[in-house]
Amino acid sequence: VLVNPDLSVAAAGGLMVQALPGADDATLEQIESNLSNLGSISQLVQQGLDGQAIMHKIFAGMEVDLNLYEPMELTFRCQCSRERVTTALISLGVQELSDILKDGQAELCCHFCGEKYQFNKAELEAVIDSIKQQES
Repeated sequence: VLVNPDLSVAAAGGLMVQALPGADDATLEQIESNLSNLGSISQLVQQGLDGQAIMHKIFAGMEVDLNLYEPMELTFRCQCSRERVTTALISLGVQELSDILKDGQAELCCHFCGEKYQFNKAELEAVIDSIKQQES
């Protein structure tokens, strides 16, 4: 990651290269050589190189068919949902949920995105009932 004086990100990049089964030693040596001469990925990004241009540098001097896909915007999307949080409640078991039920409600907060999930007394009772039904 290249950082500006104001601590904002100037450029960032990374790569992962994995040899597939059956790759011959000469191919791997050429890729290793190309990678060692590549320099900083973040600097290449800062210079304006995109993924395709970097891939061509990695596989320079080789006859390979690169299958490039349409670029996609990377976004953070938390996978939490009320259903997943309910599953987490179920994992607590009847005894612990019964203790929580004494408070009359529960609030669970996703540690990744901060979403809060409220469960009232009736909903907690329904979770406890579902556990008891599964145990029967």
